[in-house]
Amino acid sequence: MSNKKNIDGIYAGTFTIACATLLIEITLTRILSVVTWYYLAYFAISLAMLGMTAGAITVYFKKENQNNDELLSSVARACLGFAWATPVSLILICLIPLFSDQTLMNFLALFFVSLSCSIPFYFSGIVLTTVLTRAALPVGKVYAADLIGSAFACLMVLFGLSVTDPYTLILAAGALGALAGWLFVYKTTIKKYSRPCLFSFVALTMIAFLNADSKTKIRPLVVKDAIEAGNKFYLERWNSFSRVAVGHLITSGTAQFWGASPKWVETHAHASYPMVIDGSAATSMRRFNSPADLDHLRYDVTNIGYHIAGKGLACIIGVGGGRDVQSALLFGHPEVVGVELNPTFIDLLTNDFAGFAMIGKMPNVRLVADEARSYYTTHQETCSVIQMSLIDTWAATAAGAYSLSENALYTREAWKVFLNRLIPDGLFFVTRWYSMSNMNELARITSLAITALFDAGATNPAQHIAVIGQWNVGSFVIGKSPLKPEQIAKLRAAANDLQFAQLIMPDQLPDDKLLRSLLVAGSKTDLDKINDGQDLNISAPTDENPYFFNMLKLSNLNHPLTAAGGNAGGNLRATKYLLNLILILFVLVLSTLVIPLLIKSRGLHWNKSKKRIFIAGIAYFSLIGTGFMFLEVAMIQRLNIYLGHPTYSLAVLLFAIILSTGCGSYLTEKIPFSLKKIALWYPAIIAGSILALRFLVTAVISTTITWEISIKIFITVLLLFPMGLMLGICFPLGMRLIKGETEDQAPWYWALNGIFGVFSSCLAVLVSIYLGVSISFYIASACYLGLVLCNRTLAAQKSLS
Repeated sequence: MSNKKNIDGIYAGTFTIACATLLIEITLTRILSVVTWYYLAYFAISLAMLGMTAGAITVYFKKENQNNDELLSSVARACLGFAWATPVSLILICLIPLFSDQTLMNFLALFFVSLSCSIPFYFSGIVLTTVLTRAALPVGKVYAADLIGSAFACLMVLFGLSVTDPYTLILAAGALGALAGWLFVYKTTIKKYSRPCLFSFVALTMIAFLNADSKTKIRPLVVKDAIEAGNKFYLERWNSFSRVAVGHLITSGTAQFWGASPKWVETHAHASYPMVIDGSAATSMRRFNSPADLDHLRYDVTNIGYHIAGKGLACIIGVGGGRDVQSALLFGHPEVVGVELNPTFIDLLTNDFAGFAMIGKMPNVRLVADEARSYYTTHQETCSVIQMSLIDTWAATAAGAYSLSENALYTREAWKVFLNRLIPDGLFFVTRWYSMSNMNELARITSLAITALFDAGATNPAQHIAVIGQWNVGSFVIGKSPLKPEQIAKLRAAANDLQFAQLIMPDQLPDDKLLRSLLVAGSKTDLDKINDGQDLNISAPTDENPYFFNMLKLSNLNHPLTAAGGNAGGNLRATKYLLNLILILFVLVLSTLVIPLLIKSRGLHWNKSKKRIFIAGIAYFSLIGTGFMFLEVAMIQRLNIYLGHPTYSLAVLLFAIILSTGCGSYLTEKIPFSLKKIALWYPAIIAGSILALRFLVTAVISTTITWEISIKIFITVLLLFPMGLMLGICFPLGMRLIKGETEDQAPWYWALNGIFGVFSSCLAVLVSIYLGVSISFYIASACYLGLVLCNRTLAAQKSLS
């Protein structure tokens, strides 16, 4: 397979199929995040990635003495399989409904969706395993082409979802798979697959363009447990981390509330556009032609704090359809800043609907597309009010299936930033869901507020906090300074007038025992003791463990709320699904280890020395798959907070990690390594560097988090690139170390590397939830340090060969 004619074609084909594979992985994550709940999407895509392991094992069982034409033919054939399996998988995913009810049929539907997703990965697994382990080419260069192609896919997703929908992007990925097949054979005498690959590339490209322009394009039938008609929305906008769907104009609707006062009387029809984010999170865009259009907002519990707020700058976290910005204007704030994570909303408010909601064209309103914590860290303006109403992130993340919905807005460090941005008598409004039968989320916010106030130097945090409730919504009013008696009296009068429940008041302890115990706690140690006695985790999240919504304790996995509906039940079920996924993957890891060994070992007659080398190879490739994924997850989790916006997960973090690893792989073919010497010392250097990186990242974040984003991106690349270069050495050197004695096992080693990577990506999230992000750094370091023992065995054979 190393004829000089087709060497460039093999590298180009490897680059292209790797690009198409990661493009599908990330885009499928985005589709499934809309179609179903994020924990089901995470479950499905993680299982789907095992298709690559299945492809690697298929190569392992194929005959090894194929000639150049046979190998290239099998690669091109697999590329064709990838190309046409992609649209088939897409259609199946859109046709099979996924419901969140825990029934046998719904579990089977989830299984078949996972199976459908895995088919393209199976074929790309065959391609990549063949070229990496059976081609007579420098493995460092081939692996570099694989990784650099994957890095390029990160940028393709960002661009692709900014101009089209993910269904079209999936079809384009299929076309890339066909192009890869053509690149593998176009310079050879193999004509059997050259023309079919070229035809498939043209056909799938045309189908993708037709789908992009079609009004009846491919789309899922069921979204978030409900049938979604194709004409349901006025417009749809996608990006790398969300789908915003705007419904048709409602001209004779009623006022929309989160928690309406019983005193509200409808006086006229309200015009609005309903809006849905990722198929579930609903909001609306209100017409604003006169103050009468907004008067109902005075009767919503989310705005109760405005009755005692000063009239300075109001800062809104999460603009959405503009409701909270309109509320601040209604209550007399002369200037309003709205910070919105999703640039789609800013675009809609300032362009498409500027004359409808009006706030996009007001000179006293600034709308900023940024992550709120990042914005308030780098901008030193102070506010009289900061409002954050019902802000959630339920979607699977932009970096693929590598993390659950951590939310950096609900941590001690984030609330320290928000409190610092308030003037001395400023107020922080936070609204969350609750019910009288389930006060756990409200209790966790209370614990977070008290802890943040302790961090800010408050001696009696209870004097800073009021919570007013209506129906299933609780609105926190948190003062940077203790609330004054006149403020408390005014707030109580407003709550009584609007017939809202006074859940917590600074001068009156609540009836609920849990909330009462939190408010009388005299220190953070007391809060920890209270949390220890609870069925769910109500402690204040930190940047080390930013999973606010994952409150399930390992000691109480069968908590009754895991079977409940609504947001609380779904967030608890997410953790159970993660644990179930890890259990399933563990069984599959064992199967991948044992079954091929049992089948192949019948014909093997190895001496004791070769068996030691064989076991060392198993450990080597399993450890680098585990260590790399633990480190990647930890770096993404830690640096996401530093950079702020989820777009940077793709454009900077994932791109830089994969690209630098590819460059490291390429360098293994350029640097004249002494194999035995480097085998003994390079793993220890990597292990030490990971430990150093863990502390360096913490120091860099604390020192430079307020700097401009362009400088922070440059710093991030400087942190990631040297580490990526070192990690990129490991796989090619491992292939060199097994050369001779056990190189016929290389496809199986590659399969182990892949399945341990998938398993570890899930395990790393679990570790972060229950032990903290830093533990993932330590596990990654231990994995690479373990390579020293493997390499002593593997390198010993080199003295005999």
